[in-house]
Amino acid sequence: MRTPKFFLAATAAALTLMSSGALRADDTEIFVSEPKDTAAARPNILLIIDTSGSMVSNNVTQPMDYDPITKYTGGSCTADKIYWKTGNGSVSCSSGSSTKNQYIDAAAMACKTAKDVIDSLGTYVSASTAQWRAGSNVRWEALRDDQHTTTNPVECLADAAIKHGLADNDGKLPRNGSQGPFTTDATQAISLAGQNTYTFYSGNYLNYLSNLGNDNQVTLTRLEVVKSVASANVKLLYDIYHMQIMEGDVIRTLRDNLQWIGHLHTGGVPGRHEINETQELNYRAIAMAVADLKFDGYLAHEFMPTRADPFASFAEAVEICRV
Repeated sequence: MRTPKFFLAATAAALTLMSSGALRADDTEIFVSEPKDTAAARPNILLIIDTSGSMVSNNVTQPMDYDPITKYTGGSCTADKIYWKTGNGSVSCSSGSSTKNQYIDAAAMACKTAKDVIDSLGTYVSASTAQWRAGSNVRWEALRDDQHTTTNPVECLADAAIKHGLADNDGKLPRNGSQGPFTTDATQAISLAGQNTYTFYSGNYLNYLSNLGNDNQVTLTRLEVVKSVASANVKLLYDIYHMQIMEGDVIRTLRDNLQWIGHLHTGGVPGRHEINETQELNYRAIAMAVADLKFDGYLAHEFMPTRADPFASFAEAVEICRV
């Protein structure tokens, strides 16, 4: 007799076993465990993605990540300009848009904090930000859509800590008046606290957004999604009943992919009834293969019993999978 290495926990509710209605799949399940040391531990949550259809078919489509190196085409924005908006409005570069002139040249972005993020992510929300007003006003004010060049740089409060003017390590801070826009004398500098908040976008990022429904899509399998997350808290649900019907080769597939699986479902094929000799799958062999791989996830017996006493079928399923 084999030494017990593994006990498949029968986690399906009795109501599921007793139900005579049709079972629905394609669900997402969340398991939460209580840590022993509740004072120090962080929440322990396991997110399970169902594979009742197929875990290797292309059925999850999502936008490709923004890549600042790629020059996106199809949009109407100038890639090397930085566009801006206030509040919850939107930015459009089309010729008839009222916001098409809400931009500055990239060289006019004196806020290094914003520029660094825009260069990598394409967008940044910048609080307490202002634009230098040359001419008779000579002071830091709200951004305007008729001033775009380095004559009217844009600076932010977030740069005060690093004293960044128009160049790295220049030690400059904003200053009003004829000696502005910057000074190295901290006693003459002003604070931009209380100035407006703006959302900035690179033109390239806006062009990327305008093409999300076309070329910038990636289609992944559920298995690829879980692998890309690479977290012990995100796993697949391998529904043995469905996978036998869709793809077969159950034991080999489990051996190849068990590290990405956190939950197993049983069910006799065909019919999704008892998992005994009345159906085609050898669940004891499946349980032994999974036990040999030291699977530490969950298993639920999810089938519709044909017996008058559904709990007898439930008990039988537990014994079949006890190895």
